[in-house]
Amino acid sequence: MKQSLFVLGLAATATAFTGPSPTTRADTALFGGARGASTTLEGKTATITKVKELLDSSEMIFSVPASGITVSQVQGLRRSLPEGTTMSVVKNKLMARAIEGTDYETSGDLLKGANMWFFIEEDIGASVIF
Repeated sequence: MKQSLFVLGLAATATAFTGPSPTTRADTALFGGARGASTTLEGKTATITKVKELLDSSEMIFSVPASGITVSQVQGLRRSLPEGTTMSVVKNKLMARAIEGTDYETSGDLLKGANMWFFIEEDIGASVIF
């Protein structure tokens, strides 16, 4: 009796894993993935162009290491920035390409690890004291 219940239990368990064949899914857009702004050539080019524009229009730029900062802290920081200040996390290779041939090229030594870049376009005093 115990053996027959065990066999019936196995048969019921096996049918749970042999359901209908999976249907094909439509192409799913994942968060970033192979289509994100920093993985496609078009996205990389757009990022470099945007950073170059920020470099040209900024009165001051500085970088802060982004490691050890939580997402909620970054969001709070972004919300507290005054108008005219932009914060961006840019891949080091893309930043290196953006600063080529500019006065900022000497800051290439800072391009190690995760960095948050701050571009202050106006009112430096308000941005530094925030």
